[in-house]
Amino acid sequence: MNYYCDVIIGNKSRNTDQAYTYQVSDHLGNQVDIGKRVLVNFNNGLMIGLVVSLKETIDGNIRNIKSIMAVIDNEPIISQQNIALAYWIREHYLSRFNDAFNLMYRPLSKIEIFIKDEKSSDGSFDLSLTGKWLGFEQIRKELNHKRLLDNFDRLIADGSLSVFTRDLSFESKTIEYVELTDSEYLKKLRINSHKQKRILDLLNIEGKMTTKTLCDETKSTVKDLEALQSKNLIHRYTEENPAIRHNSFLKPLSTISLTEEQNSIINSIVKSENKRFLIHGVTGSGKTEIYLRVIEEVLKANKTIIYMVPEISLTPQTINRFKQRFGERIAVLHSKLAVSQRNEEWRKIYAQESDIIIGARSAVFAPVKNLGIVIIDESHEESYKSSSVPKYDTIEVSEKLTSLWDAKLILGTATPSSESYLKGMRNEYEIMTLTKRVNQLKMPEINIIDMREELDRGNKNIFSLALQDAIINAFKNKEQSILFLNRRGYSSFMSCRSCGYVVKCKRCDISMTYHQNKGRLICHYCGASQKITVKCPECDSQYFKTFGLGTERIEEEARKLIPDARISRVDLDTTSTRNSFERIYNSFKKGETDILVGTQMLAKGLHFPNVTVVGIVSADLTMNLPFYTASEKSYQLVTQVSGRAGRGNKSGSVFVQTYDPDHYSLVYSKNNDFKAFVKRELSLRKEFRYPPYIDIINITVLSKKEDIAQNFVIEKHKEIRMGLNDLISKRKVLMYPPMNNSIYKINNKYRVSIIIKYKKGVSSEIKNCLRKILLNRSYKEIDISIDINPTSI
Repeated sequence: MNYYCDVIIGNKSRNTDQAYTYQVSDHLGNQVDIGKRVLVNFNNGLMIGLVVSLKETIDGNIRNIKSIMAVIDNEPIISQQNIALAYWIREHYLSRFNDAFNLMYRPLSKIEIFIKDEKSSDGSFDLSLTGKWLGFEQIRKELNHKRLLDNFDRLIADGSLSVFTRDLSFESKTIEYVELTDSEYLKKLRINSHKQKRILDLLNIEGKMTTKTLCDETKSTVKDLEALQSKNLIHRYTEENPAIRHNSFLKPLSTISLTEEQNSIINSIVKSENKRFLIHGVTGSGKTEIYLRVIEEVLKANKTIIYMVPEISLTPQTINRFKQRFGERIAVLHSKLAVSQRNEEWRKIYAQESDIIIGARSAVFAPVKNLGIVIIDESHEESYKSSSVPKYDTIEVSEKLTSLWDAKLILGTATPSSESYLKGMRNEYEIMTLTKRVNQLKMPEINIIDMREELDRGNKNIFSLALQDAIINAFKNKEQSILFLNRRGYSSFMSCRSCGYVVKCKRCDISMTYHQNKGRLICHYCGASQKITVKCPECDSQYFKTFGLGTERIEEEARKLIPDARISRVDLDTTSTRNSFERIYNSFKKGETDILVGTQMLAKGLHFPNVTVVGIVSADLTMNLPFYTASEKSYQLVTQVSGRAGRGNKSGSVFVQTYDPDHYSLVYSKNNDFKAFVKRELSLRKEFRYPPYIDIINITVLSKKEDIAQNFVIEKHKEIRMGLNDLISKRKVLMYPPMNNSIYKINNKYRVSIIIKYKKGVSSEIKNCLRKILLNRSYKEIDISIDINPTSI
């Protein structure tokens, strides 16, 4: 008996953003299943689709239904829970099906097709394509180019051709590795052997590497490796791809003594009927140990754990701690892994060889089969909001995912977001509080430094006198210091004092940042760079100088202050290469670095017991951001960065430099009074109609042609306003006029926005209107980005 299935086609166009119905012929038997990929004829092209539902009957008015050609997967590669999650993401974030499902697919796929000629050919099909395994793209191009697809479809249906498929990325196979055999390799290389030196340098740092990863990292080929092997500088060998389930690696229970607060929270989470928990614990209060104990209980029930950290920079520290407790049963997912590495981690999770998944926000889409709990550490972090389409909120996605699995969800942070804390106040989360640091350690003393008074005293240095003294004393006492500034580079911009000219990026409407170590001006939005000039390009004046501060300048001033200090810097520039953050982190942890300078990477849960001084060089950078979340971000940053001090046996001191010492975010952070802060913050959000009391949709239109972007926005704004006129008249929706983005052009694309504020109960009506008017098709020379409750506008 024939039956039918709905298939999502791997097509990016909004014109085809829907499920399509196909017939399942008898020859496929019960191979077709929800979550499997299939080969289909779509718009006269061979395509790959994903089966999302099965049905026995269809609407009688539907004619000329095509049949599934072949099934690619032996087992579903996407669970029904993740399919439901993808549907929810599409509706909630106004994305396309493919945008949602691409979050869940395996990172690497290598599909091959074998066409078997079952009967003598009638000449209607190219037999050169039969009898051998060929790549999907090759088959697709041949069938489409020679217009053989209709015949191909017909010959499959009548049994003349059989089609077999395989995905080589799923097959267990040997992996080739490379190791360095001669540590004195530099003596055996010619001076101009730059590529060979690059390969050997990386092997010297990394040790054993796969051939694929080594070639990817160094942009080299197998021939380059063969040349090195002929010189006896490297050893190449193969090993079986490991496929071992690590259940036996659970280590003995931790010997760490728990506080009463920790014990109470663990027991409540394990025994409670509630599913959602918010752990609000001061920095250094032992939240991670709570996570580990809860994970032990979840593992006893043979369920899987997803544990997320806000930044890739946290994973080395986290992985080490998890491996100490759970051995090799963990899998790691984040964007800094090579594609081949991500692919292997995905395979381990899919094959249930790993039941603890650690990673950044993308880990929420791991192919788990028996989810027990999701834990989101440092849940206040902005990096949990995706900046690419679909612009999902990891906490919202986790709430939906855990409800689909009937699993538990834990948010943990010292500085909860206003949104999550309000949910706790409304009993959507059970709030659990840790008020004390472990081992009875004291919270650091926070000193608010008024930089206006420093000027009055004649101190024009970027460091206050108190901060200078504290850093010097820490160095003398063989203690460590952290200096924080949330802006990389040497200075903010270059400007002419004579004519006022500021160097801006030619592709973006933003000033370029001076990077002294590279001697260039760099755009932090598109990456463009240019040489620095001595004179002003506009008026030829010599008064052409840099202005503002960046982490490079902080590092330079720290070296001037203490010439003998060992200083490292942590920002995007110093951590862009593989394992660079780990090297800086381990050096600081071992005491090989005295002062660590960095951006917001340093605000994320790092544990350095010998740090006694933390300096926040300019708190005003965050406080004065033009976003409704600026005060909250300021409170969170000051509290989190301050929390890096005094985590060992020595007390810590924090110095917060500002020109606005009375700002409520600083006053409350100094007193460690989160409840007073959040009470005021929520009051202001409610008064000025901002989330979490209302929702915001930011519709951004992008085009390389300014007039096209402007005209399109004006036209669509009118149509949307007419569609929402009833809700606007009832004061349930507030729609702003079209406005140019604060950075009007990025990477040669002009950006114009429509912003809509609306009450919680009318979300579906607004989204239906936008789909009908704006998102029902693709547009020529226009891109559209939708952001629900953006963290910045």
